[in-house]
Amino acid sequence: ENLEYVFHSVLQGHLADGFHPEVAKAAPKIVKAAVDLQKAIVDNFMPTAVKFHYIFNLRDMGYIFEGMLRSNPKFFTTPLTMVRLWMRESDH
Repeated sequence: ENLEYVFHSVLQGHLADGFHPEVAKAAPKIVKAAVDLQKAIVDNFMPTAVKFHYIFNLRDMGYIFEGMLRSNPKFFTTPLTMVRLWMRESDH
C-alpha cells in the first residue's frame, strides 16, 4: 500500500543513520502496525456530531512518525524500545 511505502521509507531512512541493524529491521513491522491501527480506528470509530473526536487521519499518522523521527540511536538501542516509542506516540 502507498501509505506503508511512504512511512516505511521515511522511518527506514531515519533508522539507517546510526541505529542498530536490529532496530532498523523492525521498521516494516512498526509501520504495518501504525497503518493497521489507523485502519481499525477509521473502521470502528466513525465520527458523529456527539463523538467528533474520533477523527483520525493522515495528519495524525504524520504526528506519530514525527515523534519517532526525533529518536536518538543512543537511547533507542533495541527493537522493543522503538516499539514502545511507537506505542507512546500513538497514544496521544
